[in-house]
Amino acid sequence: KMVKELDGHVMRCVRDQNGNHVVQKCIECVPEENIEFIISTFFGQVVTLSTHPYGCRVIQRVLEHCHDPDTQSKVM
Repeated sequence: KMVKELDGHVMRCVRDQNGNHVVQKCIECVPEENIEFIISTFFGQVVTLSTHPYGCRVIQRVLEHCHDPDTQSKVM
C-alpha cells in the first residue's frame, strides 16, 4: 500500500538523489505485479533514464530483479 504513494511521482523520484533509492528498493523488494505502475512510467523513457546519473541505477534494478518477459520487453 505504501508503494502506491509513489504513483504520479515516480519520474521525479527516479531523478532525485535520494528518491531513486526508494524506487530501487521497491523494485528489489516488492512483487512485480505490485509495481507495474512504476515500470509503466518508464515506457518511452528508458534511453533517457539509462543515461541519467540516478535513472541508470533504477533501470539496472529493473533488469536485475524483474523477470517477467512483459516487464523486460518494456525496458529493452
